[in-house]
Amino acid sequence: MPKRYLMLVGDPNDINIWSNIPYYFLQAARKDDFLMAGLPLKPAQLKFWRLLWNLWQLLFTGQRGGFQYSNYFARLLIAQVSLPPEPIEIISHFPLLPPEPIPVQWQLNYYIDATTKQVFESYGIDQKVGKNFQAEVLARETRNFQKAKRIICMCHWAADSVINDYGIDPSKVFVIPGGANLDEALLTQLPPGPPPLSSP
Repeated sequence: MPKRYLMLVGDPNDINIWSNIPYYFLQAARKDDFLMAGLPLKPAQLKFWRLLWNLWQLLFTGQRGGFQYSNYFARLLIAQVSLPPEPIEIISHFPLLPPEPIPVQWQLNYYIDATTKQVFESYGIDQKVGKNFQAEVLARETRNFQKAKRIICMCHWAADSVINDYGIDPSKVFVIPGGANLDEALLTQLPPGPPPLSSP
Protein backbone atom coordinates (compact mmCIF):
# COMPACT_ATOMS: atom_id res chain seq x y z
CA MET A 1 0.00 0.00 0.00
CA PRO A 2 1.48 3.43 -0.94
CA LYS A 3 2.54 5.80 1.83
CA ARG A 4 0.17 8.73 2.40
CA TYR A 5 1.27 12.34 2.78
CA LEU A 6 -0.69 15.44 3.79
CA MET A 7 -0.12 18.54 1.66
CA LEU A 8 -1.29 22.15 1.89
CA VAL A 9 -0.02 25.69 1.49
CA GLY A 10 1.83 25.62 4.80
CA ASP A 11 3.24 23.13 7.27
CA PRO A 12 0.67 20.73 8.82
CA ASN A 13 3.19 19.99 11.58
CA ASP A 14 2.62 23.55 12.84
CA ILE A 15 -0.46 23.94 15.06
CA ASN A 16 -0.83 27.58 13.99
CA ILE A 17 -1.49 26.82 10.31
CA TRP A 18 -4.99 27.21 8.85
CA SER A 19 -7.07 27.16 12.05
CA ASN A 20 -5.00 24.14 13.21
CA ILE A 21 -7.23 21.78 11.16
CA PRO A 22 -4.30 20.15 9.29
CA TYR A 23 -2.31 19.74 12.51
CA TYR A 24 -5.04 17.83 14.34
CA PHE A 25 -5.93 15.86 11.23
CA LEU A 26 -2.29 14.81 10.90
CA GLN A 27 -2.00 13.85 14.58
CA ALA A 28 -5.14 11.72 14.48
CA ALA A 29 -4.14 10.11 11.18
CA ARG A 30 -0.64 9.30 12.36
CA LYS A 31 -1.98 7.65 15.50
CA ASP A 32 -4.01 5.27 13.32
CA ASP A 33 -1.15 4.80 10.79
CA PHE A 34 -3.31 6.45 8.13
CA LEU A 35 -0.75 9.13 7.21
CA MET A 36 3.00 8.82 6.87
CA ALA A 37 3.85 12.53 7.23
CA GLY A 38 2.77 16.10 6.67
CA LEU A 39 4.86 17.95 4.10
CA PRO A 40 6.50 21.04 5.67
CA LEU A 41 5.87 23.54 2.87
CA LYS A 42 6.91 27.13 3.58
CA PRO A 43 5.14 29.70 1.37
CA ALA A 44 6.74 32.57 3.32
CA GLN A 45 10.07 31.64 1.72
CA LEU A 46 8.67 32.58 -1.72
CA LYS A 47 8.26 36.33 -1.10
CA PHE A 48 10.90 37.25 -3.69
CA TRP A 49 9.19 35.11 -6.32
CA ARG A 50 5.84 36.66 -5.43
CA LEU A 51 7.29 40.12 -6.12
CA LEU A 52 8.63 38.98 -9.50
CA TRP A 53 5.29 37.39 -10.32
CA ASN A 54 3.38 40.58 -9.49
CA LEU A 55 5.79 42.64 -11.59
CA TRP A 56 5.46 40.26 -14.54
CA GLN A 57 1.64 40.28 -14.25
CA LEU A 58 1.59 44.06 -14.06
CA LEU A 59 3.79 44.45 -17.14
CA PHE A 60 1.99 41.91 -19.32
CA THR A 61 -1.61 42.01 -18.12
CA GLY A 62 -1.97 45.35 -16.33
CA GLN A 63 -3.00 43.49 -13.17
CA ARG A 64 -1.15 41.90 -10.32
CA GLY A 65 -1.88 39.21 -7.80
CA GLY A 66 -2.83 35.57 -7.94
CA PHE A 67 0.67 34.20 -7.38
CA GLN A 68 -0.60 31.60 -4.89
CA TYR A 69 -2.99 30.25 -7.54
CA SER A 70 -0.32 29.82 -10.21
CA ASN A 71 1.26 26.53 -11.19
CA TYR A 72 4.61 28.33 -10.87
CA PHE A 73 3.93 28.93 -7.16
CA ALA A 74 2.90 25.30 -6.67
CA ARG A 75 6.08 24.05 -8.34
CA LEU A 76 8.31 26.28 -6.20
CA LEU A 77 6.46 25.16 -3.09
CA ILE A 78 6.65 21.42 -3.75
CA ALA A 79 10.33 21.75 -4.67
CA GLN A 80 10.99 22.48 -0.97
CA VAL A 81 10.53 18.80 -0.08
CA SER A 82 11.85 15.48 -1.35
CA LEU A 83 9.34 12.76 -2.06
CA PRO A 84 10.16 9.11 -2.74
CA PRO A 85 10.17 7.88 -6.36
CA GLU A 86 7.86 4.97 -5.57
CA PRO A 87 4.04 5.31 -5.70
CA ILE A 88 2.60 7.52 -2.97
CA GLU A 89 -0.84 8.80 -2.00
CA ILE A 90 -1.41 12.52 -1.49
CA ILE A 91 -4.19 14.12 0.55
CA SER A 92 -4.18 17.80 -0.36
CA HIS A 93 -6.01 20.60 1.45
CA PHE A 94 -5.41 22.93 -1.51
CA PRO A 95 -7.09 22.11 -4.84
CA LEU A 96 -4.17 23.51 -6.87
CA LEU A 97 -1.58 21.27 -5.20
CA PRO A 98 0.25 19.27 -6.31
CA PRO A 99 1.41 21.21 -9.39
CA GLU A 100 1.07 19.97 -12.93
CA PRO A 101 2.29 17.68 -14.28
CA ILE A 102 1.23 15.31 -11.52
CA PRO A 103 3.42 12.17 -11.50
CA VAL A 104 1.50 9.13 -12.74
CA GLN A 105 2.62 7.13 -9.70
CA TRP A 106 0.82 9.50 -7.32
CA GLN A 107 -2.70 8.75 -6.14
CA LEU A 108 -4.47 12.01 -5.43
CA ASN A 109 -7.22 12.95 -2.96
CA TYR A 110 -8.52 16.31 -1.78
CA TYR A 111 -9.98 17.49 1.53
CA ILE A 112 -11.15 21.07 0.97
CA ASP A 113 -13.36 23.68 2.59
CA ALA A 114 -14.18 25.48 -0.69
CA THR A 115 -13.38 25.36 -4.39
CA THR A 116 -11.24 28.06 -5.98
CA LYS A 117 -14.27 29.32 -7.90
CA GLN A 118 -16.04 29.90 -4.59
CA VAL A 119 -12.96 31.59 -3.10
CA PHE A 120 -12.63 33.88 -6.13
CA GLU A 121 -16.28 34.91 -6.02
CA SER A 122 -16.76 35.09 -2.24
CA TYR A 123 -13.64 37.13 -1.45
CA GLY A 124 -13.61 39.39 -4.50
CA ILE A 125 -10.41 37.88 -5.85
CA ASP A 126 -12.05 37.62 -9.25
CA GLN A 127 -11.89 41.44 -9.37
CA LYS A 128 -8.15 41.49 -8.67
CA VAL A 129 -6.73 38.99 -11.17
CA GLY A 130 -7.08 38.78 -14.94
CA LYS A 131 -9.95 36.85 -16.51
CA ASN A 132 -7.61 34.74 -18.63
CA PHE A 133 -5.59 33.81 -15.56
CA GLN A 134 -8.77 32.91 -13.65
CA ALA A 135 -9.87 30.65 -16.51
CA GLU A 136 -6.46 28.92 -16.53
CA VAL A 137 -6.59 28.39 -12.76
CA LEU A 138 -10.09 26.90 -12.81
CA ALA A 139 -9.21 24.66 -15.77
CA ARG A 140 -6.18 23.35 -13.86
CA GLU A 141 -8.31 22.76 -10.78
CA THR A 142 -10.83 20.85 -12.89
CA ARG A 143 -8.06 18.59 -14.22
CA ASN A 144 -6.86 17.98 -10.65
CA PHE A 145 -10.37 17.02 -9.55
CA GLN A 146 -10.73 14.71 -12.54
CA LYS A 147 -7.46 12.95 -11.65
CA ALA A 148 -8.36 12.65 -7.97
CA LYS A 149 -9.65 9.37 -6.61
CA ARG A 150 -11.92 11.25 -4.22
CA ILE A 151 -12.74 14.83 -3.26
CA ILE A 152 -13.78 15.21 0.37
CA CYS A 153 -15.43 18.49 1.28
CA MET A 154 -15.97 20.07 4.68
CA CYS A 155 -19.49 21.21 3.75
CA HIS A 156 -22.24 20.58 1.21
CA TRP A 157 -21.67 24.04 -0.27
CA ALA A 158 -18.20 23.00 -1.46
CA ALA A 159 -19.40 19.57 -2.59
CA ASP A 160 -22.15 21.16 -4.69
CA SER A 161 -19.55 23.36 -6.37
CA VAL A 162 -17.26 20.41 -7.14
CA ILE A 163 -20.16 18.60 -8.80
CA ASN A 164 -22.03 21.46 -10.48
CA ASP A 165 -19.26 23.97 -11.30
CA TYR A 166 -16.56 21.45 -12.21
CA GLY A 167 -18.65 18.60 -13.59
CA ILE A 168 -17.15 15.98 -11.28
CA ASP A 169 -18.87 12.61 -10.87
CA PRO A 170 -20.84 12.76 -7.58
CA SER A 171 -19.78 9.19 -6.75
CA LYS A 172 -16.31 10.41 -5.80
CA VAL A 173 -17.41 13.51 -3.85
CA PHE A 174 -17.94 13.17 -0.08
CA VAL A 175 -18.71 15.49 2.84
CA ILE A 176 -16.85 15.20 6.15
CA PRO A 177 -17.29 18.34 8.29
CA GLY A 178 -14.19 20.04 9.62
CA GLY A 179 -13.46 18.93 13.17
CA ALA A 180 -14.42 15.31 12.55
CA ASN A 181 -10.79 14.43 13.29
CA LEU A 182 -10.75 16.04 16.76
CA ASP A 183 -10.20 13.88 19.84
CA GLU A 184 -13.54 13.97 21.67
CA ALA A 185 -11.85 13.00 24.95
CA LEU A 186 -9.86 16.24 24.83
CA LEU A 187 -13.01 18.27 24.22
CA THR A 188 -14.35 17.28 27.64
CA GLN A 189 -11.38 19.10 29.21
CA LEU A 190 -12.46 22.46 27.84
CA PRO A 191 -13.93 24.90 30.36
CA PRO A 192 -17.71 25.12 30.39
CA GLY A 193 -19.37 27.81 28.33
CA PRO A 194 -21.10 30.84 29.82
CA PRO A 195 -24.26 30.19 31.86
CA PRO A 196 -27.58 30.50 30.00
CA LEU A 197 -29.16 33.94 29.96
CA SER A 198 -31.82 34.44 32.61
CA SER A 199 -34.93 36.46 32.04
CA PRO A 200 -35.36 39.63 34.19
